[in-house]
Amino acid sequence: MIENNEDNAQLHVEENRSALCFNDWKDYRIAAEIVSYMQGYNDPRLEKYFTQGKYQDDTDYYGLRIGILPSKVTDDELIQTYSNRLMTANDTYMWMTAAEVTFLRAEGALRGWAMSGDAQQLYEKAITLSFEQWGASGASGYSQNKTLVPGAYKDPRGTYSAQSPSSITIAWNEDKENTRFEEKPGTYHYSKMDCHVSSGH
Repeated sequence: MIENNEDNAQLHVEENRSALCFNDWKDYRIAAEIVSYMQGYNDPRLEKYFTQGKYQDDTDYYGLRIGILPSKVTDDELIQTYSNRLMTANDTYMWMTAAEVTFLRAEGALRGWAMSGDAQQLYEKAITLSFEQWGASGASGYSQNKTLVPGAYKDPRGTYSAQSPSSITIAWNEDKENTRFEEKPGTYHYSKMDCHVSSGH
């Protein structure tokens, strides 16, 4: 079982050709939802995951709502406005990480399965592992935060803005976890991040 970042399952290749999709062909832009979560949570991994987009004189992390194809906007304008995944051709293919495995174990523990740890312990450990993997600091304070919630989505072009996707907080709350266990650990599966990067045009 993968328990430490040193054991992350990854494939070392001469060229990571996924970078062609993101950087050369520019076929993908990040989803609005993950930006809402990470900005609302003041997540320091945001700058590790994504590039910033630019709209007019403003530069920020901009996601594109899934299924939306803005009208009267050229592909070049979409590419410039919305954020991209940070990736190079030298990156490894990451198949499974210690953080992802530990989040899955947290879900299993909430279901009553034997996971060598209770759900809260595994959940907080997984956050720490993800921060370590991405070279971010502050995991302990982050995982204990009881007030921050995902932010509303603000479309830089002002057309497709939306309310916050959730009111879920970061810190573990034993009284509420059993009724929303599918959401809390699942939310933090963005440590594996690729499942939240979606085609924007």
